[in-house]
Formats: sequence, C-alpha cells, structure tokens
Amino acid sequence: MDNAVKQACFRPGHKLRLRAAAGLTAIMIVLSGCGDAANTGKTNVPGTESRGNAEAGSASATGAGGEAVEVQEKDNGSSSVDMEIITNASAENAPEDQGSPEAWIQATATAEEDKVVVQGITNVVPGAELYANITAKGYNMWGYNDRAEVEADGSFQMEMERPRLKDSTVLELAIEFDPSGQSAVHDQYGPNGDKLTGPYIHKTEDDVTVSKRAVALIHIDSDAPASTTWKTVEPSRDIPVDYGDPNVWIKPEVRQEDGKYIIKAASNLLEGTVVRAGVDIPDHIHYGYNDTANVQPDGSFELQIGKPKKAEMFYLLLSVKPDDQTARSVIKAYGSSGENFSGELLKIEQTDDGPVTGIEMKMKINNS
Repeated sequence: MDNAVKQACFRPGHKLRLRAAAGLTAIMIVLSGCGDAANTGKTNVPGTESRGNAEAGSASATGAGGEAVEVQEKDNGSSSVDMEIITNASAENAPEDQGSPEAWIQATATAEEDKVVVQGITNVVPGAELYANITAKGYNMWGYNDRAEVEADGSFQMEMERPRLKDSTVLELAIEFDPSGQSAVHDQYGPNGDKLTGPYIHKTEDDVTVSKRAVALIHIDSDAPASTTWKTVEPSRDIPVDYGDPNVWIKPEVRQEDGKYIIKAASNLLEGTVVRAGVDIPDHIHYGYNDTANVQPDGSFELQIGKPKKAEMFYLLLSVKPDDQTARSVIKAYGSSGENFSGELLKIEQTDDGPVTGIEMKMKINNS
C-alpha cells in the first residue's frame, strides 16, 4: 500500500487529496485498505449508510474535486412480504372456574372435504396440552390425531386428516387432557391426574397405578357432507345407586345398522370392567363375531358385532370374565376368580384350576 494511503488510514481526521485522474477507483482502494488495516483479524459486516443528499439504498463517496459520487447497490430482488399479525387470546374471557380440578371440555368438530377441524373451550389451565384422536369400531386406525395447547381464554383448535372408510360408520373423536406426561401441571392436577373430578373424568388402572384424565367425545358420521358440524356429547351424571355391587344387572338396547348389531347398555358394573360381546349360532361353526369394551364411569358401555349371514336365529352373548380384568379396583370388587359375583346373570365354569365365576347375558335374536 502507498505510504500516503497508509497515513490516511491510520491518522484519524486526516484528509487525503487525490488527483481527479484517480477517480472513484482510488477511493474504493482507500476504503478497502482502511478496512483491512483497521480491522486486521476481524470479519467486515456489510452495511449501508445514508448521508447528505444520497438516496436510501445507495452509497455516497466524495470525488477529487469535492463532488458527490453515487454508487448504486446491486438489486437483490427483494420485495415486501404480505403478513398478518396474530394476537394472543385474552385471559379476560377465560372460564370463571379455570384451573378447577373438576375439569371439562366442550368442542365442535366440522368435517371438510379432506380434514376435520376441532374448535373448543375448556377450564383446564392455559399452556396445558390436549390430544385428539379419531377411531372407529371395527377398523384399525392410526394417524388421525393432533395436539394443541390451551390458550389464555381456555380456547383451543386442532386439525386432522378426515378418515375415508369403505362403509358408512360412526367415527369417535376423543379429546383428552392427560396430566401424567405434563410435569408443569402436576401441582395443579396431580402427577397422574389424582386431583381431577367430575363427569368428564375417566380412570385407567393397572396393578400399581391409577391414572385419571378428562375426556370429551364427539360422534361423527363418516360419510357426512362437507361443512357438517357435531358437538361434544355431554357425559352422563347418572351413577347407579348400587354402582359396583357384585349382584350385577345389565340393561341392553340392540339395533341393527349397516350389516351389524349395535349394543348400548346401562349397568351397575364398575368403570374399567371389560365386557365381551359374542354370538352362539346353534349347529354352526363360526368365528369373527366378537367385540370388547371398557365400562364407562357411569356404568354404560357400547359394543358392535357383524350380522351373521346364514343364521335365521342366533344368541347374542354379553359376558364379564375374571381373566379379562386388569383394573385393580375391579378385581378387588368381584374377586380374582369372580367369586364375589351373584345374581341372576351368574355363570359358573369348571376348570382344571377350580370353578370360575363370571357374568353372562344371553339374548335370542331372529336374524331377519
């Protein structure tokens, strides 16, 4: 580098006078040399500075005669972006009982051509996560689900792919709040939802742990036209007075629909009891006509089985077997071998390990 250039770079305030013949090229060399000398070992950060009458987006330098020399920056093809600012929900509109252990969830589901849109409100604390999943009896379904955080006002929204099934059937959309995997809400609801109460609460058990979660259900017609909307089903608050009594009663309703039988029943069975549905076709060998369901918190349950095609008459069976039970409270109430069961639905079977007692209801069906 020329000595005059070096001196101009290292002497603050010093003005370097160049002959007009040097032009803009000399100025750029000076500027480049100054950057290298003054910032040895550092990376230069590009920037644009507007001075005097220079327009925005251009650089200004001074020529040999003091005139302004404009250097236009290269156009990089940038343009403005169309955007919308989304504001957060206001806590002023939150449910009055937000954070109460008596949790509830209310929602609607709208079926579009290729998706299901869920919108709702809950009194679960803001920031907690809800999970939604679509299933259907008789189908193995996966991937029709979504998650969402509860907003400050208790609202939430989810979207999931709309299932396309060969046959018309009822889809069940379950929206759940399960505190067990959300450590941030354990103080509020308990590590396993222990503090949760109310009609929306479902319980699952094993030999060690009892877990509770809030559940809301929406039933959707699989072949409904686009823009059809359904609401959550209000949970039953009618708990039988003899709920959990080993003297079991069952009150079923059976309807025929699209080549299958739908069984809805009320009972005094404990929540989590496993109930089987099957058929007995006299003088016929048959298989595949069965279903299982867990009893709901109010003692109700629902099952469905296919309609036998060649039998004019058959028996529809509902049964509770001790070997099917895994819930600790159910085993304690009815006995590990069903020895506590009693009443007119009692069914005793002799096995190599001794008698096993269960519950069985037999219904004669004329298959017309």
